Amino acid sequence: MTDTQIVDFDGEYGQEYEQQIKKLIPTYDQLFDMCYAFLKTTLEDSARLLVVGVGGGKELSAFGPPNPKWTFTGVDPSGQMLEIAKKRAESLGFEDRVSLYKGIVEELVDAEPFDAATCLLVLHFIPDDGSKLSILKGIAKRLKPEAPLILACMVGEHGSPEHSRQMAALSKHRELVGLSPEIIGCGMKRMGATPIVPESRVLDLLQTAGFGNVLTFYGSYLLRGWVATKM
Repeated sequence: MTDTQIVDFDGEYGQEYEQQIKKLIPTYDQLFDMCYAFLKTTLEDSARLLVVGVGGGKELSAFGPPNPKWTFTGVDPSGQMLEIAKKRAESLGFEDRVSLYKGIVEELVDAEPFDAATCLLVLHFIPDDGSKLSILKGIAKRLKPEAPLILACMVGEHGSPEHSRQMAALSKHRELVGLSPEIIGCGMKRMGATPIVPESRVLDLLQTAGFGNVLTFYGSYLLRGWVATKM
């Protein structure tokens, strides 16, 4: 799911991710609720979804149970997180509708294009050295024309006054919800090393990758969310 030099999802962080993420990211559950609403306005009763950076399978539990004819293909480089996702699907009783692959989306071989894709809380970990564009192109290549991509990631410019104000407020928020100084400090340090880019750069990357009709629908401190259409 990420560059393990920044966050090791196969290590201790991955084990604790599910317990901490709702406090680390305000409106975490609401993000998935909003993503689901956009999917439901677009998809038929039967649909094939590509989940890039499936992690522990939050998308599976949020979108799968109420849609018995939706199938999911999840891709993630972390074996530990894929095992969590697998157990999550099994616990909900729809593991037969889920296929999980260890690796990156550019390596995924699938003959039939997908009806939609999600890439949530992933892109900000990917360096902007051609790799961010590569993952977006990899998604576009595997979607049907006019299929939606729902993307959410952190944006900003390290060192800018705007970024500093957002970081300060986010740090205070994490304190107010009861996270320890150690967890807050480690989290802010990781964020300081994350290769985020301004929102304008994300929009340029989407266009270059073959997406259009980009709509911003979500914002929470440094996080932004968009729904885009495969052109």
